[in-house]
Amino acid sequence: MDGTEIAGFPPQTYEILQMIARETERFQRKINAMGVVQCELISIAVAEQMQSPIFLASLGSVRRQLVASFSPEKRRQVDHLKSRIMVGVTASTFVQAGARAPTKRIVQALHQAFITQTELEIRYQREDGDTSARQIAPHYLLLKYPTWYVAAFDNLRGGPRTFRCDRILAAKRTETSFRLLPKEAFEPSISKNDLSVSS
Repeated sequence: MDGTEIAGFPPQTYEILQMIARETERFQRKINAMGVVQCELISIAVAEQMQSPIFLASLGSVRRQLVASFSPEKRRQVDHLKSRIMVGVTASTFVQAGARAPTKRIVQALHQAFITQTELEIRYQREDGDTSARQIAPHYLLLKYPTWYVAAFDNLRGGPRTFRCDRILAAKRTETSFRLLPKEAFEPSISKNDLSVSS
């Protein structure tokens, strides 16, 4: 790869995109219990949000084939899902050094709650090690490779918060549904599809 930029990304983008593709594939494997279509849609949504020709060149036909079997209502749901998944800059070396993969059970519960727009009971560990029980409404997902975040309404704090997914120690989906808030409700936690503040 030469020093030219790809879709406005810096020269090392090719390697980063390859790493993100591997991470997305690994993340996708963890939620196989949800069904192949939902897994593929989440992976495609992440790649499309990156707006990179490396991914989009091959994804166009994949997505067309996948979505071709959907009803108009299902297609609207796909587009809605895509609008709720964001890709930010690569995580700092400090974050990467302490990051660990969430368990399969936690990932499944989070993604089911995210897709069905139902609240999630979690046990969360802050950076200082303190843990707390929360009930959150997972509105948006953000990938800052290799770390995933969830932007949620936190019932304990009574407002929007962001949570690092690898700090969620336990998760259980509830039957309580929620209405999606606009991204603006999460400022400054989410700023221009990137993370500026975390809980």
